[in-house]
Amino acid sequence: MLVVGKILFVIKNKVMPELSFEKLPPNIQIILDNLHCPILLNRHLILVYNVSKVLTKKILYEFPNLGLNEDEILFGAATHDIGKIIEKKELREKGNIHEETGYKILIDYGINENLARFTITHGSWENENLRIEDLIVSLADKIWKGQRIDKLEEKLIKEISTLINLDYWATYLKLDSIISKIIIGADKRLNWQSNFEN
Repeated sequence: MLVVGKILFVIKNKVMPELSFEKLPPNIQIILDNLHCPILLNRHLILVYNVSKVLTKKILYEFPNLGLNEDEILFGAATHDIGKIIEKKELREKGNIHEETGYKILIDYGINENLARFTITHGSWENENLRIEDLIVSLADKIWKGQRIDKLEEKLIKEISTLINLDYWATYLKLDSIISKIIIGADKRLNWQSNFEN
């Protein structure tokens, strides 16, 4: 009986798929490496980048007439918390000093203001003058860990329904379904972010 248990354990471990995520674009990873980005932050940026990629593709699939700048979204997701390299305290505690710091870092590296803006807008999604790309990065930064913020989701639903002239509730049902599926993997993502041995 013990032997069978061991065999089953080995088989279970062999068939368990290993968790893997797409790496950040090389041009962004080089900046992070030059700044000696902590592993925890690097992994966080990888996770938000990957979630934003899936989120954007699913949104475009459900709303094909919606014009989105995918490159902006992915850049924003991959760099939104870069300021925490300097503001290390905010790696573990709430704070928004990293937003301006991140903006300055990217500008110093020659990144256009239009792309550097995500370091600031990801935390200020309640502002009125944000583009849909900013809202998607903000949303990805929440749902990667399973967090749902009704006001943020409602704002994105309104934006999508207005842009493509689609009923609010029809938009709600589609976006809610997308988010619900993405957050299923939150526990694994949280574990991967913190477990540096993976």
